[in-house]
Amino acid sequence: MRFRSGTTRGSAACSSFETVPLPRLTTERLEVLLPPPAFAARIMDYYRRNEAHLGPWEPQRGPEFLTLNWWRQQLEANVADFEAGRGIRMVLVLRGDPPPPGGGGGPPAPQRR
Repeated sequence: MRFRSGTTRGSAACSSFETVPLPRLTTERLEVLLPPPAFAARIMDYYRRNEAHLGPWEPQRGPEFLTLNWWRQQLEANVADFEAGRGIRMVLVLRGDPPPPGGGGGPPAPQRR
């Protein structure tokens, strides 16, 4: 199967070359999606807002973890992993939530409620 970047999944003998968009499951209230790099500001904002709450369960992270550059690179790597058939890292978001302060492209940020 051919993915968005033109990479193929499976054996070299694979004869299906359709283009597959990034996965997204949508309900009336929620979306589950593989976030594109444009989602970086929203993911970073989620971790900043929830740092104290998540701290006891999250591993120690370096200062680069809460930077836009780190998140863009991470989300690019996640898309590449999906396209290569290595895995998928999806997020759950509420549909229609406004962007966080400072904005950023992509769907609404994951919310802790």
